[in-house]
Amino acid sequence: LDPGPVAAEAATFLQRLAQRGNVHLDLRVAAGRPERRADRGALFVLLKNLIENAIQHSPAGAVVTVDVRANGISVRDEGAGIPPEHLPQLFKRFWRGAARRDTGAGLGLAICHEVALAHGWTLVARNGAVGAEFLVSFETA
Repeated sequence: LDPGPVAAEAATFLQRLAQRGNVHLDLRVAAGRPERRADRGALFVLLKNLIENAIQHSPAGAVVTVDVRANGISVRDEGAGIPPEHLPQLFKRFWRGAARRDTGAGLGLAICHEVALAHGWTLVARNGAVGAEFLVSFETA
């Protein structure tokens, strides 16, 4: 499948949440992407979870950027970023950081990680110049 339309579907699904938080979703889909062997539903859940987290951790007026490229997808927010001591914990089931939302069980990022592993992809989190970035690499782990 082509990951671009799946990313567009996830962004459209979360548009109302973004509008309520006054967050703009910026979907960038590079031309010439190869199709990937993937489960469409699982990829949708992975992207939905990453985009939803980015929206929730962005201040009003911020931009969440979803960038679909030939070798992977990145989701960047303009929030406070991830405390360095939390980075090793992010993908553990039921783990929730101090800046967590009041809803959720702490499974979203663990599910994303499992989807990536099941496809032979990697998922990493890092802090950018502003906010956090989650990178899904389609290259084999």
